[in-house]
Amino acid sequence: MENTLLFEASPTFSVPCDVVDKHLNAPDVELRLLLLLLRNANAAFLKDDLLRTLSVDEPRLEEALKYWVKAGVLYKSSGKYTLQRPQLKASDFMTYHPETVAQRLEGDPALQYLYKEAETALKKPLTSADASLILSLVDWCGLPADVVALLIRYGSDNGKSLRQIAQTGVKWADDGVKTFEEAEALIRKETEKKNTVNRIASRFGILGTRALSEAEQKAFLKWKNEFGYDLDMIGLAYEETVKNTGKYTYTYIDKILIQWHDAGYKTPADAQAAPKPEKQSRRRPASRRTAVNNPRKAAPSNDALDLAWEIAGGDD
Repeated sequence: MENTLLFEASPTFSVPCDVVDKHLNAPDVELRLLLLLLRNANAAFLKDDLLRTLSVDEPRLEEALKYWVKAGVLYKSSGKYTLQRPQLKASDFMTYHPETVAQRLEGDPALQYLYKEAETALKKPLTSADASLILSLVDWCGLPADVVALLIRYGSDNGKSLRQIAQTGVKWADDGVKTFEEAEALIRKETEKKNTVNRIASRFGILGTRALSEAEQKAFLKWKNEFGYDLDMIGLAYEETVKNTGKYTYTYIDKILIQWHDAGYKTPADAQAAPKPEKQSRRRPASRRTAVNNPRKAAPSNDALDLAWEIAGGDD
């Protein structure tokens, strides 16, 4: 009888790409812990379960858990570790008792650096509420301490409160910011956007006079980044707008720039050399009613004059 070979697919589970790309050299306990958690992603483990399965003591387990929290693979919230960050709003940040914050600071140079940087950036001693909010950014947002320090410095330089800074931290976490380099790149991008908007607003004479609407800022960035227009081109559209409407109207400027972009104009010289549309006469023709009711007032056409001349026998 012929032998039959049966191949059955083995059960599999997913591993985040970052683990392979950045953490292949992680210590043995850290890797074994993560594989165990990923293999049982929908299960709940007590600390004793992990200690027994991994054959490690409690301090070593805590060290391994902190490793993956710092890496942005695990998230800590209310003393629990999860593979997915809790979907909470900034208003739902965890509240830590001051003693808990003090215990976390003890022996953690990264957190000590963060709190020192925060006090320097905010120019004041941290309250208990401040300290709790900052620790939440690390724990349940999963942002590394150096990223949070950069976030606080960036937000403070732009006049934001700590609560507003925390809301930005939530967005950074949602956008997948996990490293200091990624945070720096994001800040550079946002700074470039702000500078572009401010330069255009200054050209229009409205910088600092009021807060710009979101629609205005979006239009300014479109002209610069999508259309590739510089201040000379945008300024020319502004001048045309003021000449035609008597005031600044960003929607009118937008229409002009869209027309120029569609026509392929790239420089002010291109736009100024474009043919101008001919102006049509605004003289209204006499209405039919006027011609019927007031025949003497209706101006005869050239065709009518020619016909009358032929009837009179002129030019045989």
